[in-house]
Amino acid sequence: MKDILIKGTTIKREIIIGLVCFLFVFLVNVYAIYHYNSLWSELLTQLYEVIIIAAVLYLLIVFIRLIVLGIKKLFSQK
Repeated sequence: MKDILIKGTTIKREIIIGLVCFLFVFLVNVYAIYHYNSLWSELLTQLYEVIIIAAVLYLLIVFIRLIVLGIKKLFSQK
């Protein structure tokens, strides 16, 4: 069986993209709490929803990146 090697730069890039997704959704949650004058305790009580939405956003970004990579490979073949 072959070993799969993943470069450290690839892992670091994916972690950064995941953290950016989480930070974006977290800041949208902060804005919503401020805008609707809600309780600030919702930052903790809604954290599981923030994590789920960030994961969905990350998967959407991965899907778009795969489509773009496929299109690039399709047009680069001669």
